[in-house]
Amino acid sequence: MPSIIFWACALAATVILRLAVGRVSTRQALEIGMDYTLGGREIYADAYDWAHYESQSMYVIANGIGRSRKGEIAAKAAADTFVRLFEATGATDNPSYFFQTAFHAANAAILQRIVDSTAGASVLCAVIDAGKLYYALAGNCKICVYRHGDLIPLSEGQTLEAYAKQVFRQGRITRKDALAALNDKRLYNFVGHDGFKDLELFDIPVSLKKGDIVVLMTDGVYDFCTPNQLEGILKSNRSSQNMASAVIEKLEQENNPEQDNATVVLVKINQL
Repeated sequence: MPSIIFWACALAATVILRLAVGRVSTRQALEIGMDYTLGGREIYADAYDWAHYESQSMYVIANGIGRSRKGEIAAKAAADTFVRLFEATGATDNPSYFFQTAFHAANAAILQRIVDSTAGASVLCAVIDAGKLYYALAGNCKICVYRHGDLIPLSEGQTLEAYAKQVFRQGRITRKDALAALNDKRLYNFVGHDGFKDLELFDIPVSLKKGDIVVLMTDGVYDFCTPNQLEGILKSNRSSQNMASAVIEKLEQENNPEQDNATVVLVKINQL
């Protein structure tokens, strides 16, 4: 028990230090807030982190997949890989290349730690540089931008439901087949397995405006908190940390027995 308390205190101190450093390094332009809950689970198998390189900022969240502590190991390995690579070189002038490199490196890192390929992670990464937002994901984490009272989704996710909608729009399956796949939340892609596929990648960077809030969240947030509820919290215009904590408090107050691990990261644009 003493060792558990020690590591919990160490983790809390690290988070406080990282938050302070993050705000200083971005000259108050980006205000970071983050929080999480275990929900009804015994293990926290999500992970989150961030890093800065010159004028660029990077944020990553991961939702671990796997029994026992394997999901936790996979998620942390993925997040650590992104931070290590970004702190070394940033995304330079080619975010797409950084994303491709980092996701494949994270995939390899998980396979090195979980040699029987029985774990993985949904991973979402966002980079902000010169008022532009770039993102990529594998799995079903979600990124949105809150602007003028509206929560605007950017990502679709790599579930069978999203895939069916995509191929239906391309005319590759019938409407009947597409409807049959509705509400099928199973993943067809994630990091940590030999069949790792292409990323969901931004088409064009999003031009951010002062007052925007970039929202990164795992499915434990958006599956249990409606867009209207999230908008109600974000319109309060409190600090990013207070709003992130309010999202998690909302989930915990519901006390849903099915509540999964939930992680939210908020990045408020105070100036460009």
